[in-house]
Amino acid sequence: MRRNRWLYINIIIILVGTLMPPGEGGVKLFPHVDKVIHFILFAGLAINSCYAITDSKKLTLGLLLAVILGFITEIIQDYIPGRSLDFYDALADTLGIYIGYLLYSNFTTLFKKLIRWAKA
Repeated sequence: MRRNRWLYINIIIILVGTLMPPGEGGVKLFPHVDKVIHFILFAGLAINSCYAITDSKKLTLGLLLAVILGFITEIIQDYIPGRSLDFYDALADTLGIYIGYLLYSNFTTLFKKLIRWAKA
């Protein structure tokens, strides 16, 4: 497993952002902006996990744990004043993990092909 401090920072941001009570009078840029934020944070978690975990079996477990983290944070939110359990947030988390994995795996494959092509 490679050291990746961004993985830990990403997890901390997810936990703080999802488990803190909401602030007063927050500005909404557009409807469902929270879903986009969930998607981006969990895509980042998947990308950082892919970088940190090089063994495919451990990576599968790591990504599954990331999905579980998304569902657990949603369940906990139901007990935090001002927050509520939202299935669509959990869905955005899961989609973010899946797309983050696809982005990482496809871009690393493309990057390796470019390096081979440049060396030829």
